[in-house]
Amino acid sequence: MISKAGIAFTDPRLSSFMTALRDLSDSRQEREHTDTLHGLKMDKEEFFQ
Repeated sequence: MISKAGIAFTDPRLSSFMTALRDLSDSRQEREHTDTLHGLKMDKEEFFQ
C-alpha cells in the first residue's frame, strides 16, 4: 500500500488523478459536487461525438 502511494505521488498523471479523487470525495457533501459530475458527463458526451 505504501509503495503504491509512493508511485502515485511520483507519477504526475497518477498524483493529479488521486488529487481529483480526493477533491471529489471532499466535496461529496456539497452541491458543487453534482455540478462537477454533470460537467464531466457533458464533456464526455461531447468528446465521443
